[in-house]
Amino acid sequence: MIAPTTARRRQDCLASAFRTAETDGLKFAVMGRFVALLIIALWQAAISWAPFYFYYDALIYDALIALFAVSGLMQVAVSRMGGRWRVLLVVFVLVDAALMTVSLVFPNPLADEAPSPAMFYHFPQFG
Repeated sequence: MIAPTTARRRQDCLASAFRTAETDGLKFAVMGRFVALLIIALWQAAISWAPFYFYYDALIYDALIALFAVSGLMQVAVSRMGGRWRVLLVVFVLVDAALMTVSLVFPNPLADEAPSPAMFYHFPQFG
């Protein structure tokens, strides 16, 4: 059996370094996501009325925060599976985009107040 050449060893070392850096960057991004979600959860609890928030809004907001957190954890779990599951990382980015769209565009279905009139003019077809 022929020993690997220097170029091949260098290429393997470089590929390993890139995989390690990518995994470390993803873990750092997920930790940043958790910090941001914690800040958002605390901020939402601070600005909302206590009885209304804890009985109604907490269900919606905490569910969205939990879904964002689970999506980040799933990205880390999928990244540990290796290169054959890279398509799933793109799927989780699309899940994040869908969650962001739902949380920003659709009003809280449990809230009593109606959406503001400006919300109806928010889309391009009303321009």
